[in-house]
Amino acid sequence: MKIENLMTIQMVAKTKSLKDAAEAIPCSYSTVTKQVKAVEDELGIRIFDRHSRNKEVTLTEAGEKTLKYVDIIVRQFENLKKEVSPKADIESKRKMSISINGNLLGSVAISNIYTECYIEHPDVELKLEITDEGKSREMLSNDEIDAALAVIAERDGKIIVPELDDGYKATLIGDVPLEFVTSIDDDRWNSKSCTLSDIKDEKFLFAVDLDELKRDWNEKSPYDMNANFIGAFLDKGIEPRVSKIDIPLYNISFADLKANFMFSHRGTSYSLVPESVRDKSKLKYLRIKDIPYFARYYLIFKKENPNIEAIEEIAISLQKMFNMRK
Repeated sequence: MKIENLMTIQMVAKTKSLKDAAEAIPCSYSTVTKQVKAVEDELGIRIFDRHSRNKEVTLTEAGEKTLKYVDIIVRQFENLKKEVSPKADIESKRKMSISINGNLLGSVAISNIYTECYIEHPDVELKLEITDEGKSREMLSNDEIDAALAVIAERDGKIIVPELDDGYKATLIGDVPLEFVTSIDDDRWNSKSCTLSDIKDEKFLFAVDLDELKRDWNEKSPYDMNANFIGAFLDKGIEPRVSKIDIPLYNISFADLKANFMFSHRGTSYSLVPESVRDKSKLKYLRIKDIPYFARYYLIFKKENPNIEAIEEIAISLQKMFNMRK
């Protein structure tokens, strides 16, 4: 039985909510539910009663008895850490801050980063600063943060590494391929991948027209995933069929997607697929096997940062997180 699971039981009992416990830890909602279930399954009891109406939870009779022992075990564990491992003392956690571009990582991915740190590095108190790329560079230069998680793109078979002087280091964390999502019910899309040739005659929906996408591509911006997607067609001499959406994205319904394709950079919040329809079972995500453009995530930090050991530990955890998503 993992001590982290027991600590989660404590937090759920304190907040009387799985969601509030996830925010307080912080970690993802799914992590909290899995940890609670792991303890319940191991003990063969139900610790909490779930109330769907108000989304609160209450301790069962068995849960109240369990919580008394959980409190003792966690308290003894914390006392043990203080005695045999002073640096892991909760009161002397290593503090570390990382900036993240809020336009390129969604709330789920950010929650997963917190979760990985919480589980693998309980002695590190991680703070994530959600900002834009320019602000991240400024904060890093002024020592306001320890590291910046930057997203760059591949162009012409080469990785565009951020321009850094000798005082900085960039550690590759992982990559995310470009994908698209379709609502068309067709046997062709039963697989999880395809090629550009397979989709060259299909229609794609964007918030801008093709000419604007072409202009963005010509500017060679590594952050514009839409332009990168269109550029992959253009590099192969294919003129993609693009339709501009004339209604606000947040007003799009599942019916609006019928018989249409929609581009999505999966794994981030940067997607043309609205939240209201993103989880529809009929939507299919396909990875394009021969598309050369994908986002790459680097952790950038100063080589002389006194927190270098913690930064490198977090970098390894982030690499594991990205490898699990492949």
